[in-house]
Amino acid sequence: MADKVYPKGISFFKPSKNAPDFIIGSLVISPNELFAWLKENPDAITEHEKYGKQVKFTLTDKGVQLDTWKPTASTAQPQQGFANKKDDSNFPF
Repeated sequence: MADKVYPKGISFFKPSKNAPDFIIGSLVISPNELFAWLKENPDAITEHEKYGKQVKFTLTDKGVQLDTWKPTASTAQPQQGFANKKDDSNFPF
């Protein structure tokens, strides 16, 4: 498993004790600090086929963490199974 990477310029704060139940927390983004961190860590930027450049994060109990998951050959290909069958003659409808 890759080392955990916590980006600079993004901070997460748990809600105050008086916050309504639907509040999960507060997210603060400091653009100058985040952009500087991204320049120092260009590998954090990934390419999405539809949306272009992006940076993915995961919210953890320790704060905002860079999502470093990358698909492998086994996760990139759709699994063959019932849902992917071209022959639908077994369907009851």
